[in-house]
Parts: sequence; structure tokens; C-alpha cells
Amino acid sequence: YDNLKLDGQPGLYVDKNNTVYISDTGHHRVIKYFLNLNYGIVAAGENGQGSQLNQLNSPYEIYVDEIYEIGAIYICDHQNHRIQKWLNGAKEGITVAFNDEQLHSPIAILLQPIENQMIMFISSFSGNQVLKWIPFAQEAESIVVGISGHMGTEADRLFSPRGIKFDKYWNLFVADTGNNRIQKFLFNTSSCENSY
Repeated sequence: YDNLKLDGQPGLYVDKNNTVYISDTGHHRVIKYFLNLNYGIVAAGENGQGSQLNQLNSPYEIYVDEIYEIGAIYICDHQNHRIQKWLNGAKEGITVAFNDEQLHSPIAILLQPIENQMIMFISSFSGNQVLKWIPFAQEAESIVVGISGHMGTEADRLFSPRGIKFDKYWNLFVADTGNNRIQKFLFNTSSCENSY
């Protein structure tokens, strides 16, 4: 593959040093671009499509740890139904979330430092929910919003959620793509305060 050619709907993350990370979904890898260079390097998944620890299968959104494990990339390994963590310079990833009962086609991820550890918030596209997950746990700590496997138009239901984002007040915004809406959830409630 040519490092400059991307294929698919890439996830994008820019760190505080302006290093750009792009999930190259169609080529099953993550590319890292440094400021002022016109080429990238493969940061994760340089062994083609697959389910081995050194492979990815349609990676989507990514998040880079800039607090605890500087440069560690958390990847929504969409078709493998898992979250992979690739340490800076690693040749293979570490599975930090996998549960075929809960984690269906992860598509977006946020990490938040809570009580001296990184907590993952994962948008489960086919599971129609957003999950709160402690890395390496066997299952989600909680379902933040949605009901596993049950899509719907009600305020507490999602249909193929994608992007997720917290504001400074811990309100959660979810791109509820199947319902063509953006949902706003208060952090400690199970239904929407507002639908947009």
C-alpha cells in the first residue's frame, strides 16, 4: 500500500503535538502523520485484514492516550467486535474490550480519566447503545444509553449510533444516525434531556 492513499471512512485524531492519526478502514490499518512531513507511517495493523493481534478488520474511530500511556492508540476494530490498544511502536495490539454478547460493531470511542484510570465510552453501532467500559474488563461496567440489540425512536433508545462526545458539563452527545438526530444525555440519567 502507498501510505498516502486511504480507503474508506477514516477516523481522525490529532494530538497536542499536531500528530495526525487516521484509521484507514479499507486497508485495515491506522496511519500516523507527523507535523511538517508529507508521508505517514503505519502505526497499527500493517499485516492486512484479519483477527490476529497484529491485524485489524475495518478500523473506525480511534483515540490516542495523551495522559497515562502516551501515544497508545485505542482502535474500534469494527468487524472484529473489539477494542484494540496499540502501544507506540508495537507490532501487535492488545485486546482491551471484547464481549460478543455486548460489543457489536464498535464504531466510536472516547477515553476519559476517572479516578486515576482511563475509562472507555464506546458506541456500539449494531448493539444500538453506548457502553462504559474499564479496559480489560470482561464486560461493560454499564450501559450509558440504549438497550442492547433493540433499536427505537424513543428518547432512551438509539438506532445505529456513531459519534459520541462529552461537553465540559459531562452531557453526552450521540450521533443517532438511524434516527437522523443528535441526542443529548445528562451523564447520570438513562433518557434524553433533549433531542435535536
